[in-house]
Amino acid sequence: MGSGPEPGVIRAADLPAPVREVLDRLRAAGHEAAIVGGCVRDLLRGITPTDWDVTTSAPPEVVAGLPERLQELLGYNIYPPFVGYVDGRHPRRFLPGSG
Repeated sequence: MGSGPEPGVIRAADLPAPVREVLDRLRAAGHEAAIVGGCVRDLLRGITPTDWDVTTSAPPEVVAGLPERLQELLGYNIYPPFVGYVDGRHPRRFLPGSG
């Protein structure tokens, strides 16, 4: 294997320590968290990403509670809970109290 990630495989070791720390902190607090977007595409192509996006079920105040050094590193999306999809892409309805 070269200096980059193995094409078609995403391993925790391919993620920089701060990205793993964000995922670990959010998951330890009981929230879902995953890398998304271009960084996933790049890893699957065997390219080391230049930026990292994380999606999470954690509310904004939880993300805001992460150390600033971690917040500045990442782009993130906060998604509210919903029930099903209308067309495989758009949420059918959001759960009450979710935003």
